[in-house]
Amino acid sequence: MVPMWTIPISLTMGNCVILKPSEKVPLTMQRMLEFMVAAGIPPGVFQIVHGAAEVVTAMCDHPDINAVSFVGSSKVAEIVTKRCNAVNKRVLALGGAKNHLLALPDCDVAMASRDIVASFAGCAGQRCMAASVLLLVGDGTEEVKQTFTDTLLKEVVATSKALKA
Repeated sequence: MVPMWTIPISLTMGNCVILKPSEKVPLTMQRMLEFMVAAGIPPGVFQIVHGAAEVVTAMCDHPDINAVSFVGSSKVAEIVTKRCNAVNKRVLALGGAKNHLLALPDCDVAMASRDIVASFAGCAGQRCMAASVLLLVGDGTEEVKQTFTDTLLKEVVATSKALKA
């Protein structure tokens, strides 16, 4: 998901992009490359390399790569950050992300509960956008707690219990 945000920004700002997708799920980004070629992106502007740690190391160390963006585990994000910092290279390393959902008192409780459950349970939670934190916004009064917070949480629990394996 994150490359879908970073690739357009990088290209719009006049940069070329070399993407190393997860070795576990490389086909989505390979398909993106096919779409970009069909749309007329010039050769070499968007490239994909495959591999694991040795490819990441080479990208961090290569003198013609000016910046590295990484999304993955906290452990690897720290390694990438240190490696890029050692060669004075710009780096954005997002590791162990915790995605937050916000629910406001005027939300449609039934719709919000379905969306909340879909976010954390969709794809069995195995995606980078799976929300792991729900923030309930309100003024903290007992009225808001009874009419919004308790109602929404009960609906989320009921929706979760209704899931089928």
